[in-house]
Amino acid sequence: MSEAVIVALITATATIAAQIIISHRNQKESQTKQETFNALVKSELGNIKEKFDSVNKKLEVHNGYAEKFPRIEARLDAIEGEVRRVREKLE
Repeated sequence: MSEAVIVALITATATIAAQIIISHRNQKESQTKQETFNALVKSELGNIKEKFDSVNKKLEVHNGYAEKFPRIEARLDAIEGEVRRVREKLE
């Protein structure tokens, strides 16, 4: 074999080895970034769930009051009617 062929084979082998190493390193970096991103998303989803649960509890309390208001208004109307009748009797 000529020296040029040997040099070409060595250069090709070195280039391929370097590309494999670079590819492996890039793959590791991508994996690390993806794991970090996944952890961040998981954390944020947990925060969103906590906020949702808090809002849901407040909504349940609000709905409880909203269900009571028509009954309270009906009682108030009845009381106002009785107050009017009592005033009419006193006059």
